[in-house]
This record gives sequence, structure tokens and C-alpha cells, in this order.
Amino acid sequence: MLDFDGGSQKNMLTEQVLRFSTEILTERQRNYYLENGCVRIERLVSDGWVKRLPAASKQLVN
Repeated sequence: MLDFDGGSQKNMLTEQVLRFSTEILTERQRNYYLENGCVRIERLVSDGWVKRLPAASKQLVN
């Protein structure tokens, strides 16, 4: 039986994830994600793209 509510299935997934080294997230970010289900990544989108978003959004809406 599969248990998706914090039982052995969840622990097995975490163990599988931890077998791999981190490539994008830091070890600290990955552990935070595994514990909390979310992670904050600063500067993921460049300032140039952030400045372009209002115009792109306006174009999509109109």
C-alpha cells in the first residue's frame, strides 16, 4: 500500500533525492524545500526581465 501522507513512501522519495548532489539549489535550500515544501530563490529572474514584465503583461491582456 502506498502512503502519501508522510509515511514510508515520502521518506523513500526524500532518500532518493538526497542521493544526488545539488546543481542549482544550495544544500541548505534543498533541505529547506524538503522540510517545508517551498524554497525562495533570489535573483532567479534578471532585472532586465523583471522590467519587461509589465509591458508583456499589458500586451497579453489587451
